[in-house]
Amino acid sequence: MYVDPSLSSRRDQVDQLNSDGRRIEGAIDPQIFSMAILTPTEAVVIGEYRNHLVYVDAETGEPLEPDPDVDVSYRYRIVLEEGSWRIKYVEPLS
Repeated sequence: MYVDPSLSSRRDQVDQLNSDGRRIEGAIDPQIFSMAILTPTEAVVIGEYRNHLVYVDAETGEPLEPDPDVDVSYRYRIVLEEGSWRIKYVEPLS
């Protein structure tokens, strides 16, 4: 689950996709995850995965691009709120 500011960013991305008549479909293949606890309520997770997500036309479902089939890495800053870990910031590393 996302919380602000990442939640607002994701909502903006969905709104932009809708206005562009696009969706994202596909899958990711997780490869490596590591985690560092910073405080009892804050941690950083590094995730690496193989990206197979593509833009598709929202009406026809036809792909608008080929499968990227690339490795990507992200840093997630997560916080413990209301008993659940939630994503607060996302930073691409690759």
